[in-house]
Amino acid sequence: MASLLRYLVLLFLVALLLTRGAGAAVGHPGASIWGELVIEDNVVHLKIEGAADPFRTCFQLPHLPIGPLEPDQIAANKVAIETFVRDHLKLRMDDKTVLPTLVEVNVQDGKEEEMSWRSTFIKLDYAWDKEPPKAVALQWPRFEGEGVTYVSFVIRRGAKGSPRMYVVTPDEPEFIWHSDDTRPRLAAQIRKVGKQTHTIPVPIPSVAALLLALVALTRVGRSPRIAWPAFLALLVTAYGARAVGRVDMPWPFSRSIALPAEAQAKDLFTALNTNVYRAFEAESESAIYDLLADSVAPELLDDLYGQIYESLLMREQNGAICSVEDVENVGGQVDLKAFPESDPPAFKVDWNWRVIGSVSHWGHIHRRMNEYRADFVVKYLEDGWKIARIEVKEQQRVDDDG
Repeated sequence: MASLLRYLVLLFLVALLLTRGAGAAVGHPGASIWGELVIEDNVVHLKIEGAADPFRTCFQLPHLPIGPLEPDQIAANKVAIETFVRDHLKLRMDDKTVLPTLVEVNVQDGKEEEMSWRSTFIKLDYAWDKEPPKAVALQWPRFEGEGVTYVSFVIRRGAKGSPRMYVVTPDEPEFIWHSDDTRPRLAAQIRKVGKQTHTIPVPIPSVAALLLALVALTRVGRSPRIAWPAFLALLVTAYGARAVGRVDMPWPFSRSIALPAEAQAKDLFTALNTNVYRAFEAESESAIYDLLADSVAPELLDDLYGQIYESLLMREQNGAICSVEDVENVGGQVDLKAFPESDPPAFKVDWNWRVIGSVSHWGHIHRRMNEYRADFVVKYLEDGWKIARIEVKEQQRVDDDG
């Protein structure tokens, strides 16, 4: 339990490391316009925020969105926004264009000289009366204004979905989000560390020749002159083909689980360790949980899932959102003799790896790289090899672009 607590503390520290340096809005404003898309079953919520000056230019507003504004100015800006999102900002669900409802226009009180950084935002709802969409595409071909060279978006499947970061530019003004069930490659990659099965090589041509030999033997009483030569010829053929066309077939009589060889153990652990992070490539909470369960023992699952979900990937700090982009397995040692009496079998791993993360804050994206070293215990459970224990020994910042 102490080892698990240390690991969970580390995950929280990772979140702080990824968000550090992204908290000061004025000192590091990032992009001029940014957005967030939350995809629910029957509605898509879109929030677009930005500094007042480029926001006015991008949405072609008649009045600078810094308050206080007069009621007629607010009404005119609202009409301009509704016109712009209808004619220029296109959102499609499963190839059908959906028109939004303008839910909120927020204008901060401020002075005109603050227009380059004082932000404003709008909220749009795109209602959907069919099944949950399998694809959502957002196209913004006309954004312009001082400092606006791109617009970054964070996308979530549901309010607690894992965040994804997309960017639209004048050259590539569209991005497309796909649901979990249209991405079977992800599940296949994660579940490659499955239940161990014992197999034996079966030479298919040789077995076929033996079966035909048995058939010939049953004909000896009726046609001995034909059956005996055929029987002997098929026996010779079966023997000669014993090394040809072999296929590994399950062997049902062996129930003991053997430890893998050292190289296989490293490959197996590499997959498990990477899968812990890759599980968060799924969009929905339930899919993340299920995929994580394929690589982690049940007694670790709840705490590990909750801590990564809340503090590493999903926790927002001063507007910053963290996510993991890649995991680089540096290497380590495998001790196959650490638990000689363990049943089911288990082995120990001393491993180094790096986590490459990104931080989105006020539309700006940072890169972070952190390196870790930890002791793991990998155990064979009833449905495959799983990470059963974690003890973190070292962690350090390796790279930082901002």
